[in-house]
Order: sequence, then structure tokens, then C-alpha cells
Amino acid sequence: MKVIQGIVNLSNLSLRSIPEILRDVEVQGNLHLDQNNLINLNNCPQKVSGLFQIDLNQRLKSLVGGPSEVGAIIAHDCKLQSLEGFPKISHVGTIRQIFRAIRLDGNDLKSLVGLPTTLPSSLNVSNNALITLKGSPEIVNGDCDFSSTNIKSLEGCPSIILGDLHLEDSFLENESFWPKEVRGNVFIGNTPLSDKLFPRKMTRNDKMMINDIFKSINAVCKIGGDIYEYESDLEKESNYERDYDYDPENPYDRL
Repeated sequence: MKVIQGIVNLSNLSLRSIPEILRDVEVQGNLHLDQNNLINLNNCPQKVSGLFQIDLNQRLKSLVGGPSEVGAIIAHDCKLQSLEGFPKISHVGTIRQIFRAIRLDGNDLKSLVGLPTTLPSSLNVSNNALITLKGSPEIVNGDCDFSSTNIKSLEGCPSIILGDLHLEDSFLENESFWPKEVRGNVFIGNTPLSDKLFPRKMTRNDKMMINDIFKSINAVCKIGGDIYEYESDLEKESNYERDYDYDPENPYDRL
């Protein structure tokens, strides 16, 4: 097999197809094919040890024909309709430090079937037509972004998420099927569930219902941080804690 060492940059060249010279080749570095007019991945190298970047090919509907193994993949804002042909993610060399997220946001995905069981990075599938999370990896070594999708429950969600879990602007409506562990925070703003947990006006009955929902979630899901509506709420909380930080050496400095 022929080997190309280093970066192959074919970005923004109005390509409709991948040059045939790249067929049956291993790229030991990054391959940039983003911002073209690709309609398929025919003639793609068999392996890309670094980043395989194909985002903003807005006529690309499938990953079939692409590499069987890549270091990382960025494929946001295409027209992907499924994840058939999704490559093995190897994360070799310094790729782990540089590209920590698998980006598939802004496509036409209705299913996550095709993803590996374990993902050594974050996963972003926001802004897709997903109605289910079945097909998700069991373990995600980073954040999970399922925001701006059509999901109503977390059925099929990863069991272990080592970062934050984003569910904003979805149709999430109940506390069922939560992961076993989320080591970061959970964000649920603008969902039916957030309307229950963060009502604008709260009655005594609301407090009891909210307490029951939190108990139900915490009974099945170990959350390292907390549940918020948006990341901005976490920032506000941090600012509040700093504003009212108690200094035992000067107990009157905040008065």
C-alpha cells in the first residue's frame, strides 16, 4: 500500500469527487476534504491516521466508501442520512490532544446505528433529526451533545459519559433511561423536562414533584456535577459563589 506522510489539504476546491490517486493509499497525517461539493467518498484512502475532515460538503449523504480507520472525524453540516460506513476511531499520536470531538452535528441523521461501542472522545450529534438515541456508544470519553434533536427520552443513551451531557432544545419529557454515570453536568434547557424542574413560578406541589423527579434521576444516574438549564446558569452560579466567598481573615470584606 502506498503511504503519504504529512497533511493532505484539498479543502475548498469545489471538488465533486475525490482524486483517484488517493485510492488504496494510507495517509499518515490529516486529510482535509472540507468545503467541497463531494457527493460520495469514492477513491478515499483506506486509512487516515490523523484527522479526516469532510465537513461542509452539503451534498454528501453517506460515509460509505470512506476510510475504514481514522484518528478523528469531523463531518458536520453535510447531508448525512445514516452512519453506515462509519470508520474505526484510533486516536493515535497527538490527535487526542488536538481533536477531542467527533462532530456529526448539522446533518440529516435519524439514527446513530453505526457508531462504535466505545468512543475515545466527545460526541456531537446536535441539530439532527434524531428521534432515538439507539446506536449510541456505551462509553463516551468526553462530552455528549444531543441538543436540538427530536428525542423524547434517553432510551439508547450511553451508559457512561465522562464529560457533560447536553440535551437542550430537544423534546425530552421524562426521567427514564438515564445513563448510569455522567461525570460532568447535565443541561436540559427548553425541554418539557426543564419546564417541570425549573418552573418560572413554584408552588408547594411543584417543589414536591421536582424533588421526586430529582430523586428518580439520582437513583439511576450518578452525576458528578448537577442538572442545569443552560451552561450560562453554571457560570452565574460560579460568579455568585465568588461574590459571596467567605474570607476568614477578613469576615467583613463583603459587607
